[in-house]
This record gives sequence, C-alpha cells and structure tokens, in this order.
Amino acid sequence: MMARVGSLAWLLVSLGLSGCGGTGDPDVTDPEVWAERITGEEQLLRGRTARGELGDYRIFNSSVAFVIQDVGLASGYRRYGGGVADGDVFDADGNPLGATQLGELFFGFNQRLFEPAAIEVVPPDFNDGRAMIRVTGQDAYFDWLGAYLSSILSMDTIDSNLTYEYSLGPDDEALRIDVYIENRGSEELVLDMAEVAMISGDGLKAYFEGPGFDVSEHWGEFPYWLAQGQRLSYGLLAEEGSLTMLLNMSNIAFGVFPRTVVRPGRTGHLVRHLVVAEGGLAEVQRIFRKISGRSAAGTVSGRVSADPEALARGVRIHVLTENEWHRSLILADADGAFSAELAPGDFFLVAKADGFDASEPLSVQIVDGRDVEVDLLLPSATRVDYRITDDATHLLPARLTFLRLDDVSTNILPPMFGEEYYGHGGAALVIYPVTGEGGARLPDGTYEVVASRGFEYEVQRSTLVLMGQDEVLDVSLAHVVDSSGYLSGDFHIHGQFSPDSSVDPDLRVRTAMSEGVELLVMTEHDTVRDFSGAVAGIPGADRRVHAVIGSEITTYMYGHFNAWPLTEKPDRINNGGIEWFETPAPALVERIRQSEDRDVVVQVNHPRSVSIGGYFSAVKLDIDRGTYERDDWWTPDFDSIEVFNGGCSNGNQETVLDWFDFLNRGYRVSIGGGSDSHYEYHPLGTPRVYVPTDHGPADFDPYELVPAFVDQRVFVSCGPFVSFSIDGHGMGDLISTSGPLAVHVQVQAPSWMDFSELRIIRNGEIVWSLPAVEWTGGDGAIRHDDTIELQPDRDAWYVLEVTGTGRNPPASGQTPYALTNPIYVDHDGNGAFDPPLPKYRLEQ
Repeated sequence: MMARVGSLAWLLVSLGLSGCGGTGDPDVTDPEVWAERITGEEQLLRGRTARGELGDYRIFNSSVAFVIQDVGLASGYRRYGGGVADGDVFDADGNPLGATQLGELFFGFNQRLFEPAAIEVVPPDFNDGRAMIRVTGQDAYFDWLGAYLSSILSMDTIDSNLTYEYSLGPDDEALRIDVYIENRGSEELVLDMAEVAMISGDGLKAYFEGPGFDVSEHWGEFPYWLAQGQRLSYGLLAEEGSLTMLLNMSNIAFGVFPRTVVRPGRTGHLVRHLVVAEGGLAEVQRIFRKISGRSAAGTVSGRVSADPEALARGVRIHVLTENEWHRSLILADADGAFSAELAPGDFFLVAKADGFDASEPLSVQIVDGRDVEVDLLLPSATRVDYRITDDATHLLPARLTFLRLDDVSTNILPPMFGEEYYGHGGAALVIYPVTGEGGARLPDGTYEVVASRGFEYEVQRSTLVLMGQDEVLDVSLAHVVDSSGYLSGDFHIHGQFSPDSSVDPDLRVRTAMSEGVELLVMTEHDTVRDFSGAVAGIPGADRRVHAVIGSEITTYMYGHFNAWPLTEKPDRINNGGIEWFETPAPALVERIRQSEDRDVVVQVNHPRSVSIGGYFSAVKLDIDRGTYERDDWWTPDFDSIEVFNGGCSNGNQETVLDWFDFLNRGYRVSIGGGSDSHYEYHPLGTPRVYVPTDHGPADFDPYELVPAFVDQRVFVSCGPFVSFSIDGHGMGDLISTSGPLAVHVQVQAPSWMDFSELRIIRNGEIVWSLPAVEWTGGDGAIRHDDTIELQPDRDAWYVLEVTGTGRNPPASGQTPYALTNPIYVDHDGNGAFDPPLPKYRLEQ
C-alpha cells in the first residue's frame, strides 16, 4: 500500500494539490491508475535519457510510469510524436526512481511510420478501470529510412487509418499497446514489414536470449526484445509472434514481426507489451511469462560474497545454459543479495563486477514451483593508489592503461556478457584521473602500467605485481613538446546524444583532459549539444579544455558533414539540429551556413566511406578524370575535408590524394581530422588538429576556428608537433617570388615516437625528403630543425609531411604522422596562385 499512497502523493504534488489549506487529507479519491497531459516540470520523468516535454502525456499506476509524446514533430530520428518517450518505476516511497533510460522505439509498417493527428485521454471509468491514451493518425513517409532504402524497398502509403491505444491497469507491470489498422482501400492490405526499430545507446544495452549482449549475433528469430540499463531493464513483447532481427549495428536495431493481412473495410488488431522493471532482465522475463500465461518457474536466490568495493560498483549475475547460451541477467543488491524467477532448466550462474574477475560458474537446476538457495564468491581485487605528476611535481590529468602480463584470465569477458571493455588489446583497466590521483582495484596478477597524456608528454611504463597487498604507483610525466601558440583539438566526437554512442558528457571531458585535448568539439549526430556544463562540473577543467558546440549532419544519402561552432536552440527540433531530409547537398550546406548569425566551418567527413556516409563516394568524384557524376548533389562550398578519420595510416589514404587534387584544382579547402570516437575505449585526439591562437582553453573564442580553417592555418597530427614556413610565411599564406625559397621545418616529438622521413610536397609530388637517420636533432624534444633551399619554377603549393614507424600501443596505437596545410607560391608574379588543373566538371 505504501507505493500506491506514494504514487498518489506524486500525482498531488504534480497537480499542485499537496499542502492544501485546512486540516486532514484532501478530498481526492485514488483511482489507482492515471493518464493526463503534462503541464508542469514536476510531472516529467527524470533520468539520463529523459525525453518527455511539457505538453506530452503520462500514464502511470502504483508500479510503473510512462510518457507518451504529443502529436506533431518530435526530436530524434523517429520524427513524429505519438510514441513512448520515457519509462520508469516507483520506489518504495511511491516516487519515480528518476532512472528512465528508454531509447527511441519505432513502430511501423512496410517502411512507413505512424504520424499522429490527434491524441486524447480515456479515463478509467470509461475503460473497465484502465487508464488509456489514444492516438489516431495515418502512416507517413519514414524520411530517415527512405533516404537510403527507397530505391530498394517500397515506401508507398499503406492507405490506412491507424490508432494506437496505450493503456495501463491498476496492477499492470507493462504498458499495453493496442494497434488498430483500418484498411480504407479496396484491396487486401498485406503488411510484410510490421517492423520495429530500436535505438538504444546511452548506456542501454540491447539483449536477446542466446547471443546475450553480443550485437554481432543479434540476427535471426527471438521471442522478444530486451535491454539492460543502469538501474532499469526494458522489454518488448508482441502477441502476434516472434521478432525476426535483421541487424543490430551501432546501437540501432531493426527487426520485423510476422506478416499481417487486413481485408478491405476491415480493421487489423495487434497487441504489444512494453515492460520497464527495476533490476535485471530476469524481472522483465518474469513479467513476459505472466503476460503470456506461461507460469512455470522456479526461484533462485542467495548472496554474492564480494569485496565491499565490488558491491558498491554493482554485482551482476549472468545466467548461462549448459551449451553456453546467455539466458538472463540478475542484479544483486548493495549487500550482494539476489532473488529472481527463472524458467525451469539447468543453468550456470556467473557473478561479475567492474574491475573484478568473474566468479567460478556455479551449476544450478531450476524446477517449477521450487526455490533454490545458492552462494557465489567474487574473487577479491587489490587496491592500487596512484599519483601522477608533471616534471614540476604538479598533479596532472593522464591516462593509465593496465595490461595483464601473466597467462591468467582477466576481468574482461566475451561480448556475450556485455561487461566492461577497455580496448587497447584487451586491457584489464583504463582510467582517466583528471585530478592526477586516486585509487583503483584489479585482480591479483602481473601488469604493465602505461601512463600517458597524448602526444606532447613522455610515456612511463612500469611493471606492477599484485598479490593481495595494497600497492602505490607514483608516475611522473615530462611535458617535452613546446606547442606554444597552438591549442590541440579533436573535431569529430560523439557522446550520449548520438544514437550510436553511450559516452556521457562528464566522461568525454575527463578523457579529453587526460589525453591533452584542449578543444573538445562535440559533433553529435543531427542534434546540437553543449558540453560546457560538464566542463564546469569538474573543478579546474576549464583551464585545460574548452567545449565547442558542433554537429554531424548525417544524411544517409550523400555523406556526412560536420559544422562548428554552433549554438543550442532549445525551442527547435533536436535542439537546432540541421535537417537534411529531401534536401540536395548544395541546399543543405546553405542551410547549415544560414543556421547561425555568424560564419561557421563546414567540413566533409570521411569522404571515401560508403556512399551514404562518404560525400566523394556518393557524387562519384573521379580525381583522375576531374569529374563527378551527381550534379544535383555536387557542391564545392565547404571549408575543410576530414582527410584523417580515426587515425592517419601514416598518410597511406585515398583522402590524402583527394585533398591534394582539390588544392591542384584551386579549391582553397583546409585539411581536417578527428577521432570520430563513439566509445569510451576509443581515445580522443587521434588524430588531432592544432589550431593557432593566443588564448588558452579558458578564454578561447570558438569563432577563432572559422579563420583558422578557412584561411588554412591548422595542421593535423597523429604524433609530432611541426613548424613549417617559407620565407617567414606560414600555412595559408601566398608568397610572390621567383627566387629561391627558404623553407624552415621543425619536428618535435617525445622519445617514444619513431620516424622514417620528412617530406616537402609540391603540387602533390615529393620535391625534397630527408630520412629520419639524417635528422639534425636539437634541444629537448626537437628531432629536426633546419632550413633548406628550394627553387620554384611555377606557381605551386607546398606542404610538410612527417612519416613514422611503429604503432606505439597503447599510448596512441598509431604510427606517428603529421601533414600541414599548404603555403602558396606565386611564381609568375600575377598576385595569385594559378592552379595546375581545372575545376571539377560534370561527367558527360
């Protein structure tokens, strides 16, 4: 009864009825289930991914609560409202947990979506005691899907009236969704693709019985969809049959339900159940068994004995079948106790907590109607206290990577478990201590610890043997590269506001600080988000990193484009995200430029990826012929090309030749690069772009980026810091001279980087090179510093390229490399650079 009274209290508070004058309780009858429009902030559900807004609707009983979006356009990729935005449960006091983590859900038919036209609340008194929110409308074009599949699949209207009824009874643990399809046509309506798409991400992990959390195996037929969040779990069950998954890639899953046929003048009826539950997936499966009338189950309960730190981090119990299929997940409480219903069968239980080895598998037999008690033991872990300082003994943000050296299983489990993963060849732990000190726990064993801080610092490697006794790790990292006059930035980063990323803003700032990235340019897919609040939330972070607002306009038609700096527009769809649907590239670029009152940088991202993601591939740009084939998509109106995405490949990339060809044809476009990081274990700042400025992160003006890119003043690095000038002129300058050129080059790098060659490239051809064994060296980190003489014989552009050897794991995992923007030489004295090749033309 406590939860029900609490739910009433939440209702009264949200309606402004609590604390009324007079004595005694207010005269309100508790209907036990409610549905209403949201008119105040206090009525909204809270959580990491809360998407409900004023004007939406909520439906709840004493156990669960859901938010249904209002009609009209909505943020996200679904585009239309009328769907479920949030789902949460009530705690013991009758208040929502504030833990909603539901991603976007798409219900559609034959590649069409539901476009609502009207929404109404149906009171319980008119619906057999059930609260209901009824939404009516019709099918609509699915812009996002149609952008890249309309040439393959039919996107034609299904000629129907659609009604979605979201209902909840007083004792329901799931939201019932009744879908009615009224065939208003004269022919039989065949819905071969009664589809569902789910964007999870933001920490919500999609799950299917069998492959578990291993998304590479999320295809085939499954009874239902499940997803595990931090405190809540979700599930979707369709009464019409099983779900056939077609793909699950980058947190975007797409599947279909069985065929539905509706005769002319008739109405088809589908029923689905959306579950939200506190705890693990076993709770959702219990509710599904109840809904489906499959009551056979037994109870397994017990306790996980574990280090208090493991309990504080949260212990998960994995349920595996004898053939090593993943069947369920149970969450233990703060004391390690757990209890869950499971379908009958023979299973193994494996307990796990972040930073700890898994428990030994424990065999258990579940019998219908019986309880079984078990105890699990989680191996202990040893504490490592660390302190990281610079060469002046000041505490320093850095990255610590722990690599297991002995031949013992680590705390890293296969993808099926959905547990922690840090990359770097299976590192046991990677942490980003922004304060420079703290503690960590690791299973006993022998480790190599690599302390690093991007490209300007030395790396310290040490061996750590853990045998149950606390250890202390002291690290000193020398800042050896002098990058005065520049700030380093990563210009392609994703976080929790991108559907294919789950990294929260706080962690993005921490990783940037630890990697020495000073300009954090967030480019969330199709939305505009400001991470400066996360910077402000970390003491001292504003002195080391500046958050710049950007966005990746992700067309799925003819490539992706980054834009920065942008501003948030909370009153607009997707916070001011740039819409690309049904828009050719020239108009889209113009829309990007017109979206702000000041100039912005427009960059072509990964231009040679597949055509839906690569602009040059989409327009079929042929640099050998100087032609393109898609005239409706062609525009040279961009400021930068992302020549390096996620790495530099030591310059061996098609995009390098593309950029050279653009320069040869007189297009003044800057070199660009970014990590395109989507995951915590994908480090920021590789590659990074160095931007000239007289300011530090704290007083940097993001609009300095516009002339820096437009005027070609930046350079890209996967390691070395370089200086490049001709006759005292820097990158982007035009020099009018017919005499000898004094070309100054300097390369700085810490000792852990190895190099192969320095090159001066003129109009795409190497005109001077120097093997690394002949470099002059210099003070500190200076590996080469010299001035050479070159004799021009034509108008030309010149760039400096530095190539390397080795991959330097795990400090960067990249072969050292750098490439500058060009310096132009006007040899004929006409005051301009005359390119050697003509502009691109349409292939006839």
